[in-house]
Amino acid sequence: MRPEPGGHDRSVQSAAADDAGRRREAARIRREHPGWVVIWAAPAGRYCAYPLFRAPRGTVLTAATPDELAAQMDRIQQAARSPRAR
Repeated sequence: MRPEPGGHDRSVQSAAADDAGRRREAARIRREHPGWVVIWAAPAGRYCAYPLFRAPRGTVLTAATPDELAAQMDRIQQAARSPRAR
């Protein structure tokens, strides 16, 4: 693959744009689930979520897609609210 003028490779620019979109998706999930820290972990190629509420020690969720992560987050929140979880 040839670099474009200015020394930038198109695939690098495309990857940067993809990462920016994924960071925006992580921010959207964070807004929709305020009890969580949500990030796009670019090196791993996964979305990650860390609960800000009482959850089992070491609870970290990862998923390849925003929808998959949101579904996992909803399940953990429901379990944390149930009387058995306390």
